[in-house]
Amino acid sequence: MEIKRYRNDHRDSVFELIHSIRGPEVGERLRRRWDWQFEENPFTPPSGPVILVLEDDGNVVGILCSFPVEAQVLAEKIRLFYMTDFLTAPGSRGGGILLAQAMTDLPFTFAGTPNPISCPLWIGLGCHDIGSVETCVKVIDVRAMLRKRWSQKVLTDWPGTASNALLRLWARVHRPREEKDFVVEEVSRVPDDYRSFWESCRAQYPVTTIRSDRYLKWRFLECPIRTYRILMARREGRLAGYAVIRTEVCRGLRRGYIVDFLTHVDDGEALEQILYRAETTLRRQGVATISTILPPSPERFRQVLRGRGYKIARQTRRIVGFSRAPEFPLTALRASPPWYVTLGDGELDLTE
Repeated sequence: MEIKRYRNDHRDSVFELIHSIRGPEVGERLRRRWDWQFEENPFTPPSGPVILVLEDDGNVVGILCSFPVEAQVLAEKIRLFYMTDFLTAPGSRGGGILLAQAMTDLPFTFAGTPNPISCPLWIGLGCHDIGSVETCVKVIDVRAMLRKRWSQKVLTDWPGTASNALLRLWARVHRPREEKDFVVEEVSRVPDDYRSFWESCRAQYPVTTIRSDRYLKWRFLECPIRTYRILMARREGRLAGYAVIRTEVCRGLRRGYIVDFLTHVDDGEALEQILYRAETTLRRQGVATISTILPPSPERFRQVLRGRGYKIARQTRRIVGFSRAPEFPLTALRASPPWYVTLGDGELDLTE
């Protein structure tokens, strides 16, 4: 078996591999996002996408993909590659380990959220355990959830209706105090003054994806497989933060997601207002639940989310990182403080 850097002539073989292992639906979704995520990504280096291909007798039997973003670690600006789409064909014994070893030998900085099966592999290869991402959920429509589980109306309608009435009462009691001249509006493009807003608060996030106007446009407005809605908040006409939301029907239930959000760290009131408006918008779309990520930091954001009724559903994955980039050694990565991570970071809201 031989490992090679991805070339355009690998493209069809890669899609055939995905199709054969994950099925036609997943294969088609990867095909739809491939150019956007890897080839036309504005942060891809001049040398091309950082994707490794495993060949056996000339046949593609494994891939390990990564896609880049700009990130900041303390005052250092780096190109960070998020690992994604890691799989090998049945029978290619040891191929996954070869791919992982080859990726950690490249002169770049990587991060990822591997599943529980592959996480020990990455730790064993020397990756740093950065922390965890925790999925938290807020229930909106108990009756819809009960109807999905039990078909008999007598078991769902009365309990569901009563529970929903209690949830609506809770929502009214915990509605944020209205601020004069605080407005949240949906936008179809990144506002001209967003850049100055980001520059005013970026220092409050020691380790995070650089949420520049270019990043927001590429990640949320140009994504070919998700339909995102961006809500921008203004206080007295000045930007105070934003949230990115979406919905999907999963296993017969419409579910809502708060994919990304950002305010000044010390402006918890703005975050509460933005979350409330995001929840209201999703509720009007008929979602049964709203999910998001409880970020590892800052603690103030974690407090606001808990206060809004979000409960940890499960500890989903660990965040691991590795670096052989000359300008950013692994020792610097290991010394970094907790990361600010949302559902929109990495592969969390892109892969199946």
